[in-house]
Amino acid sequence: MSLYEKTRWFFGELKRVKSGLAGFILLIILVVTAVAYPLIGNMEDIENWYGHEAYWLDKMLPKLAPPAWVNSISSAKMALTEDLMKNTDLRVIYLNLSNDDDMLTYLKNVDPATYNQTMQIINQIPDPQQRQQILDRILSGLRNALLFRYVYVIEYNITYNFNYDIEPKDIGAKFTIGPIPLDPTIRQGVQVYLTRPDGIVVPLVLDEALNGSIYNINNYADLGRRDQQVDIPSMLGIPVGTEKVSYNETQVLSCVTANLINITAAQECYGNFTSQIPAIPENSTWFYFLTDSFTKAKTMNQGLAISSMLQPLLAPLNLTVPPGKFIVPTSILFSQLGPGLVEGTEPKLKGTYVLTFRFLLRLPERVTFVREGIDTLNVTTVDFGSKVIIDRVYRLGTLAIKVAERENRTVLQAEFNGEPVTGEKVFTLGESTIAVTVSDASVRATLGNDTIEFVLNSTTNSIDIYRNGEYVRSTDKKEYDLILAGYEGTYEMPIKSDFIEIQKVRVLGAYGLLGTDGSRRDLWSGVLYGVRWALIIGLIVASISTTIGVIYGVIMGYYSGILSRAMMTIAQIVYSLPVLPLLIMLAYFMGRSIWNVVFLLIAFGWVGGVFTVRAMVLQIKEQLYITAAKAVGASNRRIIFRHVFPQVLPYMFASMALGVPGAILAEAGISFLGLGDPSIVTWGQILNEAQKANAVATGAWWWVLPPGLGIAIVGLTFVLVGHALDKILNPKLVR
Repeated sequence: MSLYEKTRWFFGELKRVKSGLAGFILLIILVVTAVAYPLIGNMEDIENWYGHEAYWLDKMLPKLAPPAWVNSISSAKMALTEDLMKNTDLRVIYLNLSNDDDMLTYLKNVDPATYNQTMQIINQIPDPQQRQQILDRILSGLRNALLFRYVYVIEYNITYNFNYDIEPKDIGAKFTIGPIPLDPTIRQGVQVYLTRPDGIVVPLVLDEALNGSIYNINNYADLGRRDQQVDIPSMLGIPVGTEKVSYNETQVLSCVTANLINITAAQECYGNFTSQIPAIPENSTWFYFLTDSFTKAKTMNQGLAISSMLQPLLAPLNLTVPPGKFIVPTSILFSQLGPGLVEGTEPKLKGTYVLTFRFLLRLPERVTFVREGIDTLNVTTVDFGSKVIIDRVYRLGTLAIKVAERENRTVLQAEFNGEPVTGEKVFTLGESTIAVTVSDASVRATLGNDTIEFVLNSTTNSIDIYRNGEYVRSTDKKEYDLILAGYEGTYEMPIKSDFIEIQKVRVLGAYGLLGTDGSRRDLWSGVLYGVRWALIIGLIVASISTTIGVIYGVIMGYYSGILSRAMMTIAQIVYSLPVLPLLIMLAYFMGRSIWNVVFLLIAFGWVGGVFTVRAMVLQIKEQLYITAAKAVGASNRRIIFRHVFPQVLPYMFASMALGVPGAILAEAGISFLGLGDPSIVTWGQILNEAQKANAVATGAWWWVLPPGLGIAIVGLTFVLVGHALDKILNPKLVR
């Protein structure tokens, strides 16, 4: 019979076995899915499935969200994941404090007392020219005290029409910061709040009034606030850099108010009130998630932060949030007011919600260097370590000099910006080059045309200071900080709205075909890709182990004597071993590789059909045509391959198909126990992660059922195929 005739005969027989036909159709679908995944799935999701939290964060999918199609089978409709960028309005307000009118506007809104006192002084002066001179001096002193020239209020209002029975799981936004010439010594502020359809405004940051003047930093959450109880940048997901010196603006303004006419005294106000805040890096990206913000707030201030943020909703009802109580923030924010608000039992408040992000950015002038030099003010007029600021001085760094003892000798040691310096070293900061030369007896710093040298006086153990070769003074201080600076030129900064720019904003609810897991991953991508590894593992293990078992069984059945008995003993021993415990133990010691798992499944799976094959071979070798072949001198190898194997092949194919489900289940079991390959996406790995996240207890059925059903469908497919092969091919064995 030709190959064409055999194929035609096979499919003719297959049509009579309806279950087998269904199995082959399912098998074709599975194979096409596995091969065509790069076209129908998302390979980028798979490549970033493990260890790439930033990738999934950037996709801004919800955590533990059910599939979107649940609304079609449920009477209670859940909010869907929805992009809101089209519903975003931007407002930018800009003040240039170099302009007198803008400066007065700023004062009037931020410090009415200073504004009124300034106007009182001005209005008492009859001469217009003198009045303007005095106003210029007052405003100049205030500008120098404020240290910034530009005030930006950047406000994003995002509108969301909520018309569902179940609230969204979260609200998220992605922002880019910069490029902003942020000075870490200047406080920056942020407001985040939600305006409900009933007009109630709920703040989503801590301890701030969120009302009053839009220019007043005290009406904003301080982006630099980072103490033991409140960490605003962390709560909002905003990246922060190294902590640097800042100042208390309220105290500075009070100091300036007391010295309105004295410009020098007003300038010195800065150095009297300092604190530490973290700097905000330029050109960075941050993500805001409402539930994350509330979760972090719950751990701050002994849980009182939650009640503080929800006060506008709780106060009218005389309710509180008990410490430690688990709450769903979106459930409260999207519910009508009532006694069951905290418990989440009140009906949902449908209508238009507005999420507002408002930033107050206060920026210094952009600078270009005109010339460079050493800030001599710290050398000649004040004690070292003082932080006196001169207008138009741009700080480059600090040279710290210390008198120390080494090997019974007094020596000088130096650090530049915290980095120890020995010998000669050159530092480059922006357009500036600073050369520092250190020996045991002297430290020299050269910046531009300026040189300053500290020389250890061995007689008095004091430090003599020289500026460009000329003696300046001596000091007996054991430590000395020298501020290195550049003198600025300035130009106008254009009005910009992209200092903080919104990139994406989403309401996060039901999503996709299979929902998401606890790490925001799209389960449709993972479950669909799992088909590929299910087929690879099942087919490799089943084909190799069945082939080994058939060959082993044929040899064991055909030959007799010691060889047959030895092979039988080995097969019985392997068959009697507790496979699953051994697989777990060996997978643990051999390492979590998928190929180790495949090897172990083959090593213990080949023995399954050995005894059946042996029984078949014992029957076949007694047939007359085998005896005739031996009589004409045919070798054992020829008899096995020409007469025995063809009779066993139908069973081999059926066993191979029926062995696939067992291999897939074994890999899934090993992976479920946490011993699978952590670098590939399999159904067992997905189930393992669901088990670790307690998905069943939390009701996340969409995380458990799809991979479980996938295993069941692939298993059913090969069972149907195996039974069909058994029905079609095994009758030939009888003939």
